[in-house]
Amino acid sequence: MKRTFSPAQNAYMLARAAFDVAYKACRDHDKLMDAECEKLGIETPYGILPEGHPLMVEAQRLLDRENEFRKLMYDAAHNLFDWATETTLTKMGTETQKTAIRQMVATVKKCAWVERFFIELVDTSMRLAA
Repeated sequence: MKRTFSPAQNAYMLARAAFDVAYKACRDHDKLMDAECEKLGIETPYGILPEGHPLMVEAQRLLDRENEFRKLMYDAAHNLFDWATETTLTKMGTETQKTAIRQMVATVKKCAWVERFFIELVDTSMRLAA
């Protein structure tokens, strides 16, 4: 059986993959910075290299990129939640239930740092058939 995904699901998968790559690049660079700090006698982990050090410049670039992709991933997740909610609510639920579910989704969208609920909503949304 071939699985198809909605545009919202595809967009989330792409945004998540881009974020994961940016996140890994940032963490890999952190290891290089720690090694450089040790070489310079700066306490690690999370040592701070001198201002203008080439590794610090690259660290900032990578962090900015990670944050950009994090925002894109959250935006895509919010669109995914909206798609999943409305797709589901066209098929079931009383008006009271629909209002409550929409309110719950709106709350979860604002709480990305509460990872368990955010991730559960992503997982549920990704399991829906397009």
